[in-house]
Amino acid sequence: MSQRKRASRVPVVASTTQNIVVFGESGVGKSSLINLIAGRSIAATSSGAKGCTFRHKKYELQVDDTPYAIWDTAGLDEGAFGTVPAEIAEVHLKQLLHDLTRANGIHLLVYCVRASRLRKTLLSNYNLFYSAICRKKVPIVAVVTGLENYEEEMQDWWAANETEFAMLKMHFDGHACVTTLDADKVNSPILKQRCHASRRAVLPLIASTCARDRWGTEQDGWVSAALADVRAMFKPPRQNTTQPTPIVALYDLPARSLDPIGSVKDTSFEGGHLVDVGGSPLLVYRIRDQHLRSGVRFKKQIASRGADLLIFCTSIHSDTGASRRRAAAFHGSYGGDMRPLLVVVRDAPSDESAYEWWHALDDVDLGKEGMTDNAGKLQAIVRALPPSDNAEARRTAVARLQRTIQTRSLQPVEVAPTGCFGWLMGGRRPAKLKLGTGSTMVMEDALSRCEVWVPWPARRL
Repeated sequence: MSQRKRASRVPVVASTTQNIVVFGESGVGKSSLINLIAGRSIAATSSGAKGCTFRHKKYELQVDDTPYAIWDTAGLDEGAFGTVPAEIAEVHLKQLLHDLTRANGIHLLVYCVRASRLRKTLLSNYNLFYSAICRKKVPIVAVVTGLENYEEEMQDWWAANETEFAMLKMHFDGHACVTTLDADKVNSPILKQRCHASRRAVLPLIASTCARDRWGTEQDGWVSAALADVRAMFKPPRQNTTQPTPIVALYDLPARSLDPIGSVKDTSFEGGHLVDVGGSPLLVYRIRDQHLRSGVRFKKQIASRGADLLIFCTSIHSDTGASRRRAAAFHGSYGGDMRPLLVVVRDAPSDESAYEWWHALDDVDLGKEGMTDNAGKLQAIVRALPPSDNAEARRTAVARLQRTIQTRSLQPVEVAPTGCFGWLMGGRRPAKLKLGTGSTMVMEDALSRCEVWVPWPARRL
């Protein structure tokens, strides 16, 4: 390895500290939320950080014998574009990413939202941190603040408003509805009770959703990918432009997979298939054994940004070791460290059984293909597809798969490389999406008939 490459990597020191990134608009109560978690005042509640500065401050604390590092970040504010020079914002973003890499990666994202501020920046902030920066690789929870005077029970707010998030296809692994008022500074017994109830709601939420294995990746790759997506997101939209269709790379483990990984010389890709999944179009490319080590060729032939979601399909009746080895090859070649990986286990009766089967070989050496594998490296979302004879369980699983695929693919952006936030100077143009040859379109609910996992339908465009 060259001296330059050695210098570009930052050593990650093993640590039991769990890193939590708190984000949201200024004024929604991020600092007050940190004080609520800590049980004391450690974060200043007045901040002059406006606009998208990417400034951050780290607070170290311990709750119930668990050490946490909470990163308070400046968010994206409506109408704040241009208040911070682009060059400064990019420097701050790089520093945030570098610091998180040195701190052993990210375990949890906390999206702080004020109950009275459900406006258009809701999705912008979500995509900025969850998709562009964290690549949808870490758990994310929503904490709704400002509910001290809510007429109903605070938790009822979510039931009354969750459709707002669902319409925007925003996924959360959990939520809490709270007030961040200081219990020691309120006189009303009702408010004091709500303050204590808020802390009781937030602490278990954090403890239960923090990832067992932190997500972290090589610093250079993460910084460049995050910067490219952030730049594209901030680029003023052109007239008559459409959002690129998310690209899915899908590998379905054959019942008998005897060929060595990547042994076949012919690695040309079949045409993409435009599939409708629950009303969302996806451009799906079938990856076969000979393609498992062809991720670079996929970028050259299909789309330079690569896939926005990786789906690995296997069966609970397959050998777990063989599945994990091929999943590791698929994950490694197609950039799984920077893209979400969804593992679908056919014939598993439930998500719990699929998860247990998939993780049965954690920390076991799978060196047949020259690789070792553990759950932390793959960072997979595991879902079950029950047998067809269990119609009710299958319908429920298919609906959950649809939601997972809709919400877990990266926000598709593709831009040409330019200088620091070059979109401000009008020097950025989205690249055209390459559809491939022989594309087909399935207008029906493809997942309900499992056409994503089995041979492609014959209908042509």
